Amino acid sequence: MSFLPGQEIRTQRAHLFDPETYDDTAIDKAAYNLRLGNEVFISTEDKPTLLTSEDPFVVLKPGEFALLKTHEIVTLPKDILGFITLRHTFKKHGLLNVSGFHVDPGFRGRLVFSVFNVGPNDVVLRYLEKVFMIFFATVVPATEIDVAHRHQNQQSFSLEDMMAIRGRSASLVHIESRIREIEGNVRFYGAIVAGVLLALFALVVGLALKT
Repeated sequence: MSFLPGQEIRTQRAHLFDPETYDDTAIDKAAYNLRLGNEVFISTEDKPTLLTSEDPFVVLKPGEFALLKTHEIVTLPKDILGFITLRHTFKKHGLLNVSGFHVDPGFRGRLVFSVFNVGPNDVVLRYLEKVFMIFFATVVPATEIDVAHRHQNQQSFSLEDMMAIRGRSASLVHIESRIREIEGNVRFYGAIVAGVLLALFALVVGLALKT
């Protein structure tokens, strides 16, 4: 198995990507930088967020999962295997890929990443930003097995994928926030209870002195 250098990716681009979604400036030394597509599904939302050039940003808060779709349509021949990852720019801010790490030979469609914000801060994503990387490796001999799984020719998120991440995550950041909220409530209501008890004590003492 050998990996394609950037120049070879450029040479074979017609066999690796739908030409309408390919960007020549996305070629790296030995990889292609995939861009964020126009649809993001966040685990705490009810439906996917649509991104446009006029409204290009989406925010992934700490503890949230999301499905991210690539702008590029990948069209791998049967002698090419793809390896995918998030770019380091986003990894260092706490974004973690929790989906698969390879693309089967013969696959065609947009790639969908399941990600999780494990960092302490919001992660801001932008439409058509170079967020992912794909490396191409030759398979010798070429596989004769056709890709028949449910993601073949995918253009968007499946209902099954959205339901799998739907809901609020009990991340460490979220737990810490809830603990601080509870501590604040305890101090607030504790002060009220202490004041009421002190008033009752003073009342009882006052009545006892009168008798």
